[in-house]
Amino acid sequence: MSNFISIDEYLKFLKKYKNIPIVSIAIEIPNIPSIVVDSSIGFKKIINHLIRDHKYKRLAFIQGPSKHPEAFERFEVYKSVLKENNINYDPDLVVPGDFIEISGIKAIEILLDERKVDFDAIVSSNDDMAFGALKALQRRDISIPNDIALVGFDDIQRSALCNPPMTTVKQPLYEQGKKSLELLIDLIDRKEDVPHLTILPTKAIYRRSCGCFSDQFSNISTEKNIRTGLDPFTQLNKEKKSIITKLHNIAVNHKTNLNYLHFKRIFDSYIEGIKNDDPLVFLKTNEEILRKEITKNHKLSYWHNLIIKLYSLTIHFFNLDKEKKLFVENIIHQSRFQLEQLLFQRESIRREEDKEKILILNSIRRSLMSNFTIQTLAKSINEQLPKIGVKSCYLCLFEDYKKITPYSILISAYNESESTKYSITDNKERFKTAKLLPEKYLNKNRQYNLIVITVFFRDENKFGYIVFESPEDVSEIQTLTRNIGIALKGGLLLQERQLLLEKLASSNKELDEFASIVAHDLKQPLTVIQASLNILKETNSKKLDSESNELIDFSVDASNRMKTMIDDLLHFSRVTTSMIEFNEIGLESILDQVKSDLSVLIKDTKAEITNDPLPKIIGSKTLLTQLFQNLVNNAIKFRGERTPHIHIGVSDKNKSWIFTIKDNGIGIDKIYFEKIFQIFQRVNTNKKYIGTGIGLAICKKIVEKHKGSIWVESESEKGSTFFFKIPKDLNSL
Repeated sequence: MSNFISIDEYLKFLKKYKNIPIVSIAIEIPNIPSIVVDSSIGFKKIINHLIRDHKYKRLAFIQGPSKHPEAFERFEVYKSVLKENNINYDPDLVVPGDFIEISGIKAIEILLDERKVDFDAIVSSNDDMAFGALKALQRRDISIPNDIALVGFDDIQRSALCNPPMTTVKQPLYEQGKKSLELLIDLIDRKEDVPHLTILPTKAIYRRSCGCFSDQFSNISTEKNIRTGLDPFTQLNKEKKSIITKLHNIAVNHKTNLNYLHFKRIFDSYIEGIKNDDPLVFLKTNEEILRKEITKNHKLSYWHNLIIKLYSLTIHFFNLDKEKKLFVENIIHQSRFQLEQLLFQRESIRREEDKEKILILNSIRRSLMSNFTIQTLAKSINEQLPKIGVKSCYLCLFEDYKKITPYSILISAYNESESTKYSITDNKERFKTAKLLPEKYLNKNRQYNLIVITVFFRDENKFGYIVFESPEDVSEIQTLTRNIGIALKGGLLLQERQLLLEKLASSNKELDEFASIVAHDLKQPLTVIQASLNILKETNSKKLDSESNELIDFSVDASNRMKTMIDDLLHFSRVTTSMIEFNEIGLESILDQVKSDLSVLIKDTKAEITNDPLPKIIGSKTLLTQLFQNLVNNAIKFRGERTPHIHIGVSDKNKSWIFTIKDNGIGIDKIYFEKIFQIFQRVNTNKKYIGTGIGLAICKKIVEKHKGSIWVESESEKGSTFFFKIPKDLNSL
């Protein structure tokens, strides 16, 4: 974080956690125990090495982030070493960086393309930027180290594996982690003598990128055995303890579990093989120990150093015996060949395992991403994660999905060693978040190495966390945890959608019931009014004057329109709220039904209706009949003085059908194209064209129920064409 924000912003961020024990790594923070690395020791050595051993004078420098204290310190070291060696500081050789690889690529572009400066070597403030510089130089066919030397800082794993291997400065990362935990425990235990500042040294690591060869090639001793009177094996026996200790120290520096006795066996078998002219004694012992290390998945690259060290510590004892010396060289070569074979074998196995693991990981991701309920996700975690060697994992969710809460709920638990499987389907187990897990899942009689990773989705949701017991590859677990967060977000959205659908269904039901009640309550008095008016007209029309009879006729027409409007309104409500069942239906039969229902109107107006061959589609027979009837009825009604000519067309558009109802009527002005599909909107108020203004709104709802859309194209007095599109496979939507 401190790479990308200023120190003041970082201190402000830390204030949020002032009440809990904190140890700072890499940056000295006031009032907080801090572990910092003295970059100057290793960095001075490596820059002096470029100047004094390789005779380089023009050293380019790639800086780190401008406000980062370690980046500042390394830049100061660079300038001070130049001054010590009487080399003038040249600002054109210094380029900005931000500790990421791409800034190393940009640095080369600035130096070579923009500034066009010459230089012998590049000093990078960290390895990542050095990798970027290496990549950019190699793209230009510039050889490292033959044309330009290159050094970095950090000694990350990639440094020894890149081409060429990177000369760099080794940070004591392991020691930093170990010391930080020790200080943190002291703070938790409230010890008073916790040091404010701990400084750890750095070490220069010389590899090929600066022009040097590996230490393996330069550490072979050329000592002479001047004690000619003693048997070499007697002399070796006297040096035995010292030699074994030196071999063991190499292993200790590489954090292996091999102890002194392992190296005693190696040394004894080595001497026995030389004494008896039998290399197999040494090679068998070597192989046995190496294979055990491979089984435990321990790193073996340092064994080259061990073999070279063993050779350099013993070869000079046989300087006077050419045959034995030749045998020693032969047995060393055989052991190195043996090591290369085992390394190649392990690498081949690892590649196959990696391929298999990638397939498993992809399968797990698919499984996680296809489970959008908490129950199925919990089951998937318990079933899938053991496949990648996860010994135990516990998924815990906060009670509020948007923030950390005092209490959490255990969703799933898996523990290989204790045969524990638990999921939410059993019961919800609530516990204090500060406890990390319910106590029954952590055996007090054993030590745990737990990794806790937050389960979240962007900045929107902090769902909880997942606890793993010492997985082999944390990066894999982090990726899967992100997948779990995405799956939980998907599940949460589906859950919210389901709740909204249920709420909507309930509201629709209530609305339908309300519409039915209102329609019934309105119809009842309206029926009485209509009956009374009809009786009044039949019995008293001769007694009343023409004006009174006209008022009665007007009232009868108004009550009929009111009844039609209530019926249409009720129908609109039912179309809007009802659940629809879709089946395969033939539109030819629907059109025949519409023509039959409108036969009187068709006959009276002499309407001519034609159609393309209509397909079978998936839909609601009742609603589609209503749709066609409303549109055909409108086409006949709004005919003006013309004889209606109506054509029903259809076109196949890949995944949809597009239907058209074309007429030669009075047309519609463009400004009303959207308005006509709204409820109670009548464009033409001429008494000749009676209606409620609900028909096209019903059509729109019917089409939307079929996941489609409806629109119109028209010009005034030039007819209209109504279009509606319906998907072919409604059941898949």
